[in-house]
Amino acid sequence: MAPPAQSLSENPEFTPDNYPPIPPGLPSVTLKTISLSELESGEQAEEDRLFLTCKTQGFFYLDLTGSHGASLIGDTEKLARLAEEVFKLPLDEKEKYLPGKTIFGFAVFQGNTPEARH
Repeated sequence: MAPPAQSLSENPEFTPDNYPPIPPGLPSVTLKTISLSELESGEQAEEDRLFLTCKTQGFFYLDLTGSHGASLIGDTEKLARLAEEVFKLPLDEKEKYLPGKTIFGFAVFQGNTPEARH
């Protein structure tokens, strides 16, 4: 059984305050924050900001506060815990799920090319 999911703030691996500072002179970008709640309620201004941000930067933060997507955080954490359990399975068990003509399934990674995907 998988351990209970931790929120990102409780995850000891997610500690941005402990990360080293970005070296001076290194190019960086400030990402826009898009509100999913405003998108869900049909706010045209937020839709326009999203469209422009996708066209210009291609990356953005998605604020889930007050939205129906807030459950995504918990679902994502559950999926990560499940993936950890799958990776712990013996190789012979994982090999039962090698992909055929689909992109889904387990692929053996050897070097820079997954062996099972042609």
